[in-house]
Amino acid sequence: MANQIIMPRQRRRKLIEQPVEVTIVDLSHDGRGIARIDGKVMFVSGALPAEKVMVKHTGGNKNFEEGIAVEILEPSPDRVVAKCKFYSICNGCSMMHLAPAKQIEFKQNTLKQNLLKMAKLQPETWLQALTDESWHYRRRARLSVRWVAAKDRVLVGFREKNGRYVADMDYCEILQQPLDKLLNPLALMIETLRIKQHIAQIEVAIADNDVALIIRHLKPIGIKDEEIILSFAKKYKVRIYSQSKGPKTIFEITPTSSLALYFDMPKYNLRMEFL
Repeated sequence: MANQIIMPRQRRRKLIEQPVEVTIVDLSHDGRGIARIDGKVMFVSGALPAEKVMVKHTGGNKNFEEGIAVEILEPSPDRVVAKCKFYSICNGCSMMHLAPAKQIEFKQNTLKQNLLKMAKLQPETWLQALTDESWHYRRRARLSVRWVAAKDRVLVGFREKNGRYVADMDYCEILQQPLDKLLNPLALMIETLRIKQHIAQIEVAIADNDVALIIRHLKPIGIKDEEIILSFAKKYKVRIYSQSKGPKTIFEITPTSSLALYFDMPKYNLRMEFL
């Protein structure tokens, strides 16, 4: 019998028990503050450059540490109060505590740095950054769905900041209407389905001519469930599609429309169709 090779069990890294004070020197590409602690880089969620904050250590590896700001000792002048009541738990947004104009500036600088670092390009001139409304601008999103037995209810929304759970939310400040107010109606509808435990995601999109929802399910949708879905679609005036596996399995549950979903760009005489 061959000798069995037993791999050594990795030790779980010990976290710093008490919050520590750090000074934020920059922002990472994903909007987290950058500090240094014991000679290592630490990425701090919820912190801005030039701020002094108290940080709760949440993890890391041999190359960097991670944490979350639990107290702002010296706030940045660019810090604002997040408008969304779910911002502290929801991972749909990561920079709502930064003034909107500064968010645009940050994203523009990130693009410049990536072009220079990755593509070795440095344009002679830059066009003015594209901007729009700061709220209710998002037309597409992938929403997580989870039947939570302990709460005896379905949750529909973005994931929590820890990534493991679905945020308990009933409204979204960045989704365009009517998607912003559909989270709770969707959850209540799914609760009545026989396959409520087997729906993983709902992809949502607002076209110029309609609103579309793609329900990604792990078990077939039965006749009774389909009737419930059709009733929901009629009430909220949306088109609903089913997806059981890959993109080729997408088909429309609601009565088929002759028009494909599309975005129009009148300035360029361009129409982009999808689904």
